[in-house]
Amino acid sequence: MNEQKIEKYCHTIIEYGFLGLLLVVPLYFDPQASGVFDTTKITVMRFFSIIILTAWLVKAALIGHSFVRSRLDLPVLAFFWTSILSTIFSVYPYTSLVGAYKRHEGLTTTISYILLFFVATNFFHQKRLFRKTCYCFFAVAIFSSIYGIAQRLGIDPTNWASNVSERAVSFFGNPIFFGAYLCMTIPLAFGFFLSRQRQESILPGKKKKTTTTHAAKPVITTPKKIETTVATKGNWTVWLYGIILCLSFAGEIYAMSRGPWVGLFMAMILFGIVAGKKMLFENRVRLCVIGVVFGLLILSASVGPHSIFERISSTVEIKETATGEKKAEITGGAGNRLKIWERSAHIMRDYPVFGIGLDSLKFVYTGYKTLLMESLEGHNVDYDRSHNEFFDIGVMRGFVGLGIYLWLFFAFFFFCWKSYQGIKNSNDRLVLLGICSAVLAYHAQSFFAFAVCSFTILFWVLMGMGMVQAGYITLPQESKKRGIKISPIRYGLSILIIGMGIFLFYLAHFPYKADIYFREGERAINENNLDKALESYEQAVKFNPWERHYYGELTFTYYKKAASIPMEDQDKKREWVQKAFNRTMDAFVLNPTDGYFYNIMGAIYALSYDVDGREQDKQKAFSSYKTALKHNIVFAEPHNNMAALYSKLNQYQNAIKEYEEVLRIIPDDVQCMSTIGDIYFKMGQMDKSIQWQQKAVSIDPKLSRAWHRLGEIYFSQGAYASSAMCFNRIIEAEPNNVSVHIDLGAALLRGGKIKEARKEFEYVLSHDPGNTYVRGILGSMAM
Repeated sequence: MNEQKIEKYCHTIIEYGFLGLLLVVPLYFDPQASGVFDTTKITVMRFFSIIILTAWLVKAALIGHSFVRSRLDLPVLAFFWTSILSTIFSVYPYTSLVGAYKRHEGLTTTISYILLFFVATNFFHQKRLFRKTCYCFFAVAIFSSIYGIAQRLGIDPTNWASNVSERAVSFFGNPIFFGAYLCMTIPLAFGFFLSRQRQESILPGKKKKTTTTHAAKPVITTPKKIETTVATKGNWTVWLYGIILCLSFAGEIYAMSRGPWVGLFMAMILFGIVAGKKMLFENRVRLCVIGVVFGLLILSASVGPHSIFERISSTVEIKETATGEKKAEITGGAGNRLKIWERSAHIMRDYPVFGIGLDSLKFVYTGYKTLLMESLEGHNVDYDRSHNEFFDIGVMRGFVGLGIYLWLFFAFFFFCWKSYQGIKNSNDRLVLLGICSAVLAYHAQSFFAFAVCSFTILFWVLMGMGMVQAGYITLPQESKKRGIKISPIRYGLSILIIGMGIFLFYLAHFPYKADIYFREGERAINENNLDKALESYEQAVKFNPWERHYYGELTFTYYKKAASIPMEDQDKKREWVQKAFNRTMDAFVLNPTDGYFYNIMGAIYALSYDVDGREQDKQKAFSSYKTALKHNIVFAEPHNNMAALYSKLNQYQNAIKEYEEVLRIIPDDVQCMSTIGDIYFKMGQMDKSIQWQQKAVSIDPKLSRAWHRLGEIYFSQGAYASSAMCFNRIIEAEPNNVSVHIDLGAALLRGGKIKEARKEFEYVLSHDPGNTYVRGILGSMAM
């Protein structure tokens, strides 16, 4: 096979692999997997990345490859190397390598992003391929917008997700990710929409080849705009881009995501300022038409219970201070992000050089979490992102990585602006401006969000395309040597590369397969089939043995299985306790400082103490719970578990102290309040028991256990009317609860309401004719 054919085949594979990645990754999802939109997309991206990289390396091994250089190569490579160093010095290196569950933004993903940048500059600088790349972006925008609009209208053929009519998620699984993709494609499409395509092409041609001096050093000349050619496209293409714009804007609006709205707003401000009055005036008809359509879309989204203005206004809430002064506060998700950023700054201070490592925030944040964050975001919410890309990079890659990222940020816009000023052709300027505006949209929305592969791939490709369109690429001089025989060593090396590619392809499918098994385990848990769940979870761990999230569910399910065995079957219970213990010890290999696993271990020791009564098991249970709190400072479960164990040991004061710690973390935990009331009931302190039970029902008026305890206390105190009222409150929520009807009948009978009591007892017999106790009461009443 000659060099021309090898080059043709390899370039074809790279071309279709690249375009396939851009098209399939954003649109693909699989409800069979637990990570419907996460593990599935990242696996597809890895598949295509392996294909592209393998073809590129095979070409380099057989006939060599001269790299196309760009002005961004240095900051991009610096960002790559700092990512490697952050992974090496990570607090959890394996997680930093492959990425955390459902985010997968580890080093392997970073490699894919950077690969896309270099593929864009090295292979897609030709007009034909540049055009195809843009078509892929617009195709994804069209399909995803149509799907998002359908969701908004209540038409979702998959019917797998909830509340998509309020905030459309399309193929992205999250309205923020959906909006982030569209806020980049809209400015890009806007550049094409305003171009005068009848007169000339707006897409790049081939860059002139560089020459070398007698010293064999390349001469880097002042960048010139890529040549253009005449095109004969009709005016219909302009309005095709108009349709793309309208659909994309509708999808953006219906995603109801404020971060992408900010990104789009900033992008269009940049576009309008840089394009200038003259350019905008020349396109006034198009702008008026598209403006009217945009206005109608905004108007349509401004009515109803989930309007865009309601979404925007929810960012700020007017609150009254203690002095009666009114004060505006940022609330909701926006307010929570400010608190997360503040804690992220503390982490950056403690890990200043290379950060904590890629995708490791979830494991470190537990030591920085505050009670305020627990109350704002909810109980046991895992913070795996700062919800700000700049903070995320600073936390995970340190100040070194953040500095390099800022270098990349400013370098891109500097080179694009410098090139824009020298471009004479208005169409070329519009395309470059569209690319720059799209990149700015990414950065603006990322100030309130974080990166995932579904839309971040677009950002990295646009960075490469920006350098191509700006003319800041240096094409190597074509080799004149053709027809030279390829040595067997090169063939052997290429076979080895292909073999490695196949092997990596094989490895890449394991996380996907594991996630499908994990999803089966989740379904089994919902059906309360613990044996099936354990079987599925074990398969998930088999195919992805280093995934902490899988082990978390596996160990907890083992504990539930051990706890479900009756105490009468002590041998079987002891067997399952040992299985749970062994699996939890395996989990510590992943993370020896994980508070969650220490809490599970404490619960297992407590079960063992129930079975055998060994003092050492009791002590190890308390020790494990305390260690869990050491590693996770805001963790209610260990306090709750210690309280239950103290209560079982009749150490009621210690139990109350631990339950009060639970309430310090979760102030509205009504079950905990009611349990404290039950403890005071056991201690004979009825007044305190009543106080805690009343506090519980004041928060949750339908809490049956609290009403029942109050009914019992009032009955014992002779307050039969109050007792009957409490039992009535339970019946309102549980009208078929026969035992409560018996209690209500007894309270009514003692209170002298014979007729009402008889009615309750007769109701019991109608549902439980064999109840001799109630039949005896009715018999005595007849006498």
